[in-house]
Amino acid sequence: MTLPSSGSLSYNTIRAEFGSPSTNVYLSLYYRGGPYTYALPQNNNITTSSTGTISVSNFYGASNKGPFMQFSGGTYNSGGKAPIVYYGAGGPSLPSVADSSLTIGGTGYSVSKFYAIGGSMFISGTPSANVTSAPTWSQRNFYAYNSSGSLAFHFRTGWAAGRGQMLIGIGTTTNQTPRTNSPVAPAWMYESNGVYPSGSLGLYTDYFLSTAGNSSPPSPQPVPSFVTGSAATLAQYLVVKAN
Repeated sequence: MTLPSSGSLSYNTIRAEFGSPSTNVYLSLYYRGGPYTYALPQNNNITTSSTGTISVSNFYGASNKGPFMQFSGGTYNSGGKAPIVYYGAGGPSLPSVADSSLTIGGTGYSVSKFYAIGGSMFISGTPSANVTSAPTWSQRNFYAYNSSGSLAFHFRTGWAAGRGQMLIGIGTTTNQTPRTNSPVAPAWMYESNGVYPSGSLGLYTDYFLSTAGNSSPPSPQPVPSFVTGSAATLAQYLVVKAN
């Protein structure tokens, strides 16, 4: 939800939106960046200091934590002669996702992995409902805001994401990401780039199926991309929304 931008606004209305441990409501509970109020653009009028000046009028148009996920991302280098560097949360040797609730295409998901390797993005969660629906995943935008409420990261999925089984070659079909058989049902995994061994499963990534000759219709389609930021941007405090 989002609080109204004008009209009457009470302490109880604010509490109903953001929550609190008791009915004893005082506004300093809800300073921006604190335990109840994320640092989002719509919350920019709320002070970031628990001892700063704060009033009911600061909460017009403010929004609760419901549709957004949050984590404090980290970095992991696998080492060796050909090291793989992971950025974000939920991946190998990375911090866990603190608040896994994320609304994607109108469906609420619990997202356990949100990390990147170079130019590849990986997102995983439950349940598997609606993930093969193009309106849910095709060209979906993920925006991440840092502790100051500034946009730090913007990733957009490609055309192929969520389009279900697709024709690739004569008489051959394949499934693109997100795929619902990984890691284990009912989990799903979105993989943006690269080509993975198909075996009998025929699993390919968003980028591969969105490129010329692989998409349906068979012409170049929008591919997944980092619009703002990069993989390394995920190694910090972030609040993420899908739009």
